[in-house]
Amino acid sequence: MKVHLKKSSAFLLIIFALILSVSPGCKSPEEKVKSHISKAKEDLEKKDYNRAIIELKNALQINPASGKALYYLGKSYMGRREMSKAEEQFKKALEKGFDNADIYLQIGMINLSANKIEKAIESLQKVLSAEPDNKEALNAMGVALTYNNQFDNADTFFEKI
Repeated sequence: MKVHLKKSSAFLLIIFALILSVSPGCKSPEEKVKSHISKAKEDLEKKDYNRAIIELKNALQINPASGKALYYLGKSYMGRREMSKAEEQFKKALEKGFDNADIYLQIGMINLSANKIEKAIESLQKVLSAEPDNKEALNAMGVALTYNNQFDNADTFFEKI
């Protein structure tokens, strides 16, 4: 009887260990992507851009069409001051249908920093049409118009801040 109990206990222990080892792999691909993005957002808050990039690349390996992962990857590259990589990721996010005002704001800021004033104005107009009170966009638009020597127009944006 003791032998039978030992075998049963050992068998149950093995089954339990197998269940534990397999359960993390039971997440759906969508859940895994969400988990990677969530971890990346935490890393971004901590300004740990390298870790965020790793998490987001892991998410994109699972779902290359994740506009949200591409967006946060762009934000991570912005944090590392890699503007061309950031812009590339933001544009990919837009292509995948992840359309939000902050993407246009970031592209506008990248273009403004690269002295591509007309492109910056175009992006910032998209932000302001969606969010007319966006202070960052109002300020950036004022700066862009100042670069274009449109001082009176620039003042109207600065006054709204």
